[in-house]
Amino acid sequence: MITNINCVAFHVTDLDVAHGFYGGVLGLELKEQKGDYYSYRCHGVEVGLEKGGKPVIDETATEVYFQVDDVNDWPEKLAKASVEIVKPIRDEDWGGRVITIADPDGNVIHLCQFGVKK
Repeated sequence: MITNINCVAFHVTDLDVAHGFYGGVLGLELKEQKGDYYSYRCHGVEVGLEKGGKPVIDETATEVYFQVDDVNDWPEKLAKASVEIVKPIRDEDWGGRVITIADPDGNVIHLCQFGVKK
């Protein structure tokens, strides 16, 4: 029986650049760094960065949804950090309001908010 998600790992080409994105732009708290691996805390789930990526956006790859307090706060913050916006903020039929971005290696990430009144 599966009881929890322990870790979600992203493969990246440059750990320092990726750390700037996940730690700086997204604001995840660094847990530890060991060799070619960084780990961050995210509400009980470890977010890992592992050296070995290829910088290509692949929307067929596994995607991660990070829940945020207010998705409307993100476009300006992302623009200031020169983060690529893959899809602008939109309301999804499953009830979320979402902005889709890419990390420096092209990993697709969604920032979503639930319970937004239209």
